[in-house]
Amino acid sequence: MDPLVLEALRFGVAILAGGIVAVISSVLAFRYARRLQLEEAERRDAGLRHALLAEIDENIVRIGPVDGVQIPGPTVRTAWDQARTLTRGDVAFALVASAYREGALLNDALQLFNAHFVTSTLMPTDELAKARNSDLGTRSRERAQRARAAFEKARDELKKL
Repeated sequence: MDPLVLEALRFGVAILAGGIVAVISSVLAFRYARRLQLEEAERRDAGLRHALLAEIDENIVRIGPVDGVQIPGPTVRTAWDQARTLTRGDVAFALVASAYREGALLNDALQLFNAHFVTSTLMPTDELAKARNSDLGTRSRERAQRARAAFEKARDELKKL
């Protein structure tokens, strides 16, 4: 066989072998990069889930005891806004969404109570102002009971995941 043809054949085989090695290494690199992405997503999701549970616990504390004596505090929703990207069960999502909806309704009731309490000096009589404040306080406490129960259900369901 002619040495020139033999050298061309060797060169062609080397190029093919290099191409095969390049394809194999790119597939392995892609798999490794994908695994790193999935691990990072799992860490991020775990962090968001932890933050959401901590925020739900904080909201339960903010609402306080629903004993009819203490005026509840407003709820927060920072972690919920960020945690909506989490993959979770439909039941857990529905319970968490319901809890935050109840929390928003509680916040609205508290704002109304506080606004009325500040402006109650405009009422024609003190008895009317006291009655209105008492009614708004009662509504706020009822909303607090619903919100606390909803947050406790959501917390219990999220802990199962």
